[in-house]
Amino acid sequence: LSSEEAIKKAVGYLKARGYSEIKESYYSITDGLCTINFSYYDNGITYYTDLIKVTVAMDTGEIMLDEAGG
Repeated sequence: LSSEEAIKKAVGYLKARGYSEIKESYYSITDGLCTINFSYYDNGITYYTDLIKVTVAMDTGEIMLDEAGG
């Protein structure tokens, strides 16, 4: 997958779980895994303290990890 495709997979994963007000903040690719960091986004304000991380396997598109505990 490209980084854009991995981000689309992660967005779809989050939206399917009820996270609709999100915005991609940044991503990193390490060892074939793309970890995308999302922030809560509302009324033009990005809340960086409410990060959600989703890791996507670049070869299969499988969601490997999600972290929203912070």
